[in-house]
Amino acid sequence: MCVHAFGNTSSPAIATYGLRKSVANSDPDVQDFVSKDFYVDDGLISKSTPGQMVDLIKRTQKDLAACGLRLHKIASSSADVMKLIDVEDLAKDIKCLDFEKDVLPIQRSLGMNWAVEVDSFTFRIEASSRSLTRRGILATVNSLFDPLGFMAPVTVIGKLILRQLMCFDKDWDDPIPPDIKSKFLSWKESLETLSNIQIPRPYF
Repeated sequence: MCVHAFGNTSSPAIATYGLRKSVANSDPDVQDFVSKDFYVDDGLISKSTPGQMVDLIKRTQKDLAACGLRLHKIASSSADVMKLIDVEDLAKDIKCLDFEKDVLPIQRSLGMNWAVEVDSFTFRIEASSRSLTRRGILATVNSLFDPLGFMAPVTVIGKLILRQLMCFDKDWDDPIPPDIKSKFLSWKESLETLSNIQIPRPYF
């Protein structure tokens, strides 16, 4: 092979190694940004002022470009930052916006929904019509991506329902008992309220 095949078990580790190696001779803050604030190819960082942020982005872009890597699809909760970034390097649904008038769209950051306009994490719960079986309930519970545990008080109820089902001598595709069915449907309906929750990203 002349190139590394993406999709292997080792791919994320090799990609991360390559990314860090590309800034081995960069300024210490650029090295820290790439080494500590990236997850595979997504980076998330905060700075005290727009000027500091733009300066770090531009120096990181320059150093990564020297190794054939392009830092782009940039989004910020600060319009001042985005005005100073080349339009072609902004996130796709931000490129054509007027930062003085338009509402900034929700972005995906490290698997989370980030409401840029209010600088908060939000949740999008998609209604699913999975079967009312152990397999369907497992799929519903596992579809709730919550790496920081913001939804834990709600998601734990779904996990407890699933654990309760494990006590029954039933197949994965057998219908679930009526009492557990009503409990699950009630819990599933409650998930809709999560879309009203906003978790502020900055903290002091």
